[in-house]
Amino acid sequence: MKPIYENLDEVWLDLNRSFLTKPEEMVQYTRGAQGFIEDLVIKVKEPVTTINLHEVAFEPQRKWNHLIKSYIEPEEYWDFWEKVPKVTGTSYQFRFKNRKGPNGPCLIALVLTRESSGTPWTRAKVLWRTAELQRKWAADLVLIHNFFREVPEECKDMIQLKEVTLYLAQAFQSWRLVGPVIHLFCDMNEVNQEHDFTRKALESYERVYEEPQPEIKFAPVRRMQRHHLRVKNGEIGYTHPNELSLVEEVRKLERRN
Repeated sequence: MKPIYENLDEVWLDLNRSFLTKPEEMVQYTRGAQGFIEDLVIKVKEPVTTINLHEVAFEPQRKWNHLIKSYIEPEEYWDFWEKVPKVTGTSYQFRFKNRKGPNGPCLIALVLTRESSGTPWTRAKVLWRTAELQRKWAADLVLIHNFFREVPEECKDMIQLKEVTLYLAQAFQSWRLVGPVIHLFCDMNEVNQEHDFTRKALESYERVYEEPQPEIKFAPVRRMQRHHLRVKNGEIGYTHPNELSLVEEVRKLERRN
């Protein structure tokens, strides 16, 4: 991994590629089909991405609606930006919505930092409990992209980021589900064939996705089987992250409430 990445695209691609090509360095332990790594700290120059969520088996607008509803409380969102120019300390946090569930939310918080009171915020930190790297993390990165793309006009002078740090307490890739998106990260012949994790990823791809067969009952696999067929048939759409507005979704939530 690099000391610092140019943007979120580069991080997402390199992290997933490393799981597939250098599993001996990345996979610390496995649980079922998931290979895990812990305590990732990744620095990025700019929190921007061009990830096309169609390419990772999402219908972007539907996923975006669900993501914002799950993570953003409108009142807290507006309150955060209202206080950005007023806070006197050298750190300030936005807490993502604490979704109900046994394990808590995947995306936890965003923290702005600076060296002196009253000066622009020059660094940001983003914290995850866990992240599914090959698919769901891509949607989270689109959220971070739009969080900073849609800074309110009155706050723009106070947000002058020079560096963003991504903290992942835990992250994983699934050998059962990664097959249909391997081509986004590396060539098939680059995937490590010796390590147990990546060998299973290749075997799963050939057995479950590449050869025509009935759909599997396990919903996540069935979703990826259908995605693989769309890829082979050239039926993948395109949605740029800028087409997914965080502000518009927050306003929709306000109207529903």
